[in-house]
Amino acid sequence: MASEKYFFYVLQCADLTFYGGFTNDVNARVATHNAGKGAKYTKTRRPVNLLYFEEFDDKSTALKREYWFKHHSRAFKEAFLTEQGFAVVDHEKVNADTLPEAIDRWTVDVETGKMDVPVDGLVICYEDTQYAAGGSVTGHHATRAGFAFKWQDESVETKLSYVEWSCAVSTISP
Repeated sequence: MASEKYFFYVLQCADLTFYGGFTNDVNARVATHNAGKGAKYTKTRRPVNLLYFEEFDDKSTALKREYWFKHHSRAFKEAFLTEQGFAVVDHEKVNADTLPEAIDRWTVDVETGKMDVPVDGLVICYEDTQYAAGGSVTGHHATRAGFAFKWQDESVETKLSYVEWSCAVSTISP
C-alpha cells in the first residue's frame, strides 16, 4: 500500500492576503476554498490562487509547517515567498477618497527613482466579489478589473472601446 502524502500550501486571496494550510490533495483543497467551503478566512476572500506548496511524508510535519507560516507577519511571509522565487511587488489598498493622493505619492516614488524595479505605470484594481460568486468566470478574472495609468513624457485622453479577457496570459487588455 502506497503511503499517503501531505502538503503545506500557500494561497493568495482576492484581497491580496496570504493563507497557509495543509491537505492531502492540493488541487481538491484549492477547489474547495474557491467553492467557499475551505476555511472561514478564505470564504469571503475568493477566488484564491495557489502560490506554493511543499510535500511531506507525514501529517504532523505538514501541520507544523502550516502553524509556522500562519504565525508570522506579512513581511515575513513575503520574504519567505521571495526566497522561493516569487517576485512580491509593492501594493496598497486605497478607496475612492484616497486614490488621488495615492497616485500622486506613487508618481513621486517613480519619478525620484525610489522604486527599485523599472516601472512605467500603475494599475488600479477593484474587486467585484458578487460577480465572482455567480460562477460565470474563473481565476483572478473573477474579482479583478481596473484602470492603468502610464508615466510618459506626454499623455493623451482615450476612451475605452472594449475589454478583452485573455486567459492564455491571465491579463486584461483594452
